Amino acid sequence: MQDRNYTFEELSAHIDKHFVPVANAKALSKADANNRLCSIYHVARPVLVILTKIPLIPPKIKNVIKAFIEIVDIICK
Repeated sequence: MQDRNYTFEELSAHIDKHFVPVANAKALSKADANNRLCSIYHVARPVLVILTKIPLIPPKIKNVIKAFIEIVDIICK
């Protein structure tokens, strides 16, 4: 997935287009939960990338977010 600089309007439109809330996450099977994780991750990824670019966010937190992105990118190819 390509990293790019979204405007807030583009990010909001991206979320509106792709995010569908789950009514009852406890009822999901493990396979369904994994699919749901990847579905939500692909919507949330641009937000996470933006967080890594905000100067006020401490480097340690940015590193955790970057590591999370790297791992979930592998899981949710």
